[in-house]
Amino acid sequence: MQNKWLMLVWSNILVLFGMGTLFSFGMFIPHMEMELGWSRSIASAAFLINWIIIGLLSVLMGRASDTTDPRSIILMGGVAGGLGIFFMGLVKEPWQLYVTYGFLGGLLGSISYAPLTAIIARRFRDDRALSGLAIASIFASVGLGTFIVSQVFPVVVQVQGWRTLVMIFGAVTLVCALLAGFFIGGRENPSEGISFTPPRENGSLGHSGDYFHVSRIAIANLLCCTSHSGPYYHLPLIASWVGHSELHSSMIFGSAGVLIVLVRLVVGYLSGRVWSPALLTAMLYYQGALILIYFITPAVPSILDILGPLLGIAFGAVIPLFALAVRDVYGERRMGLLYGIVFMCSSVGMGIGPLLAGFLYDLFRSYLLLFPLTGVMSLIAALLVQPIGFRKLKSKHPGRRIL
Repeated sequence: MQNKWLMLVWSNILVLFGMGTLFSFGMFIPHMEMELGWSRSIASAAFLINWIIIGLLSVLMGRASDTTDPRSIILMGGVAGGLGIFFMGLVKEPWQLYVTYGFLGGLLGSISYAPLTAIIARRFRDDRALSGLAIASIFASVGLGTFIVSQVFPVVVQVQGWRTLVMIFGAVTLVCALLAGFFIGGRENPSEGISFTPPRENGSLGHSGDYFHVSRIAIANLLCCTSHSGPYYHLPLIASWVGHSELHSSMIFGSAGVLIVLVRLVVGYLSGRVWSPALLTAMLYYQGALILIYFITPAVPSILDILGPLLGIAFGAVIPLFALAVRDVYGERRMGLLYGIVFMCSSVGMGIGPLLAGFLYDLFRSYLLLFPLTGVMSLIAALLVQPIGFRKLKSKHPGRRIL
């Protein structure tokens, strides 16, 4: 079906400009501080509101994408997000930032993960490897978007200011939302096509084992996202803290964005050949070790040049792997609901991480304490997922390679 490819293209462009701008918000914070006189924690609170809205609505949007016409859902969230980003360029008070970036941007985020990945999983269900790449491409577009914003940001801000850049990206997001909604089309019959893991007929959570394993994955996602979102979102600020110029900080952030794109596509490819929870477990251990290494290494610019992009690899891998793990364990028919539950927990972590980073900086004028706290969180997340990755699957999928 040709429309599924057009839907995938415009959905990726929507996420690229919309979520790429939202994820690059850390680059705007110093300019807001200087122009509006806000503290770092006040501006960072917008992250928390944004991710709380994303989390609360992801379950509802994910469930709705399983049972209703997905076009109206994507249009509603995409248009709201485009308007929110546009009007963020006009804010003068904190509450205005919380409404535009926090609430309206949250509506965009709520349709960019659980609903959109579930829709794509069903449209590409006939080819497992292609389905993994299609799902991963959505997450990769976020990384590509942050790279584009990070490279355009220093040039546009010097000429026109940060407000102009935000309004331009908001207008582009609005147009892309309209086109993505047009090509998504109506609801497919969920009984059509191949299911990788046979789901239950009633579309509910099922027996108590479902609750147990979804809870493990969801809590792990919360800890994982808290772990990496603080260091990643504040990466340009951390780079400035250790002595980099704004241009050099943008280059570090941009290089992390490029690696996020590449890693997410590789993860999508591997998901057709490797059991996703096993790969997720390995990447969580890598992420925790990497963050702890930065804590025990002197905070000098040359170290951050290496560890910053490596953090992008971890961030790039774990986010799509949680979605692919839900698909592998439960199948794509209930993916909107179940991944919505998992993503709701992750969104809380994505909000807590940047707020925690901003709070610690305001309190100690340093980011150093951030790294041991978040590194341990990532290791705990790995321990939670490990039983699903390395034990449960050996009996359930004997023909698939674990690692």
